[in-house]
Amino acid sequence: MVVKQESLQSYFHDCVHNALHKHKVQADDHTIIYLANLLNSFARSENLLDNPEGKSPHKPLALYYSEALKSDTTYERDMALRRLGDVALFICGLFSDSLSKKVVDVDYYVAMGGSAYNHLSESKNIHSTNSSLNEVFHELSNKFIDFVDVLSELKENQCQSNKNILRTYEIWLRTRSKRAKKILIEHGIHPSMHATSMRSQ
Repeated sequence: MVVKQESLQSYFHDCVHNALHKHKVQADDHTIIYLANLLNSFARSENLLDNPEGKSPHKPLALYYSEALKSDTTYERDMALRRLGDVALFICGLFSDSLSKKVVDVDYYVAMGGSAYNHLSESKNIHSTNSSLNEVFHELSNKFIDFVDVLSELKENQCQSNKNILRTYEIWLRTRSKRAKKILIEHGIHPSMHATSMRSQ
């Protein structure tokens, strides 16, 4: 069992490294390991589930944030923020299409996740136990969209239907994702920097 977990961890590490290279995204070795650990952890669905009876497998991001604010200790606050950031990054990267029919879309997840990681990068509690982790959270916050693109590269996406192209365009409008723009250009669509989200019209 341990061997399988180590093998899966190594697999995700290689996938992340290759995706970073493809998208020309620079990342610290500790950040690459963190992303591989994140994928390895959420490969087990029970690690993502904390709202099994609801419509979503995870709690709304606002609840994680509320838990962080109401935490009795700095450790509990940091854990709530880390959960928020990790879930937001994972969902944005691998399941962004699932957000298209929800009240909040990918831009909300990007904002919440990036903010959570930013708070963690400034945590004195984390710095006192593992200062390199502060740097990881700082990089995750500053390059959140880039890392969303990296994780998006890992999911199977062999064929882009017209519906998927429209969704890709919406994601680009909301986040200016480099990956989304690249897909659009490959399909003959050159997005305008002056365009606004279809939902905001």
